[in-house]
Amino acid sequence: MPEAVFDIIGEFAAQGRFDIMITLSFIVASFLLILAVICLKQAKSIVWLAGLLTFLLTGCFCLQNPLNVKDWIKIEQQVRDSVEKDFPLPEQITIQSHIGDDLRYATEMSVAEVVAFYRDAYTQEGYTEQAGSEIEIDQAALSFKASGKKDVWLEAMQTRNNCQVHIRLKLVMP
Repeated sequence: MPEAVFDIIGEFAAQGRFDIMITLSFIVASFLLILAVICLKQAKSIVWLAGLLTFLLTGCFCLQNPLNVKDWIKIEQQVRDSVEKDFPLPEQITIQSHIGDDLRYATEMSVAEVVAFYRDAYTQEGYTEQAGSEIEIDQAALSFKASGKKDVWLEAMQTRNNCQVHIRLKLVMP
């Protein structure tokens, strides 16, 4: 019974207001609270009631998902907007990590398409591709330089399911 009460109170606390959105967790907790009160009156053993509540609550916790699809889309767009301040990005990507001047993402583009995209994008930003680029069918490594800007190091590798891209910006002292 305390678990159900805490779950109900937790919904108010998590959503931060009194006019909360009724979630599955809230409905289940309310049902369990009512069930617990009924069973407490009829139960010969408090252990039986505790076991029932534990079983039911354990099953309900796996159904909770506080973020809906719209929330996830909004979060992904905010991350993308933040990353695009430092890196040009193709349309269809899944950002895996972005820490400072280091970006890793996956895309369904081929290695050749990734290379073409970044050659075009960085050329438009005033960069020049450096000698020594290594471009093969399933992997590529290339770099770009521009006066007064950080150097760009790009690696792309084709995997079974996608193309993994790693971009680093490096400040080179004159």
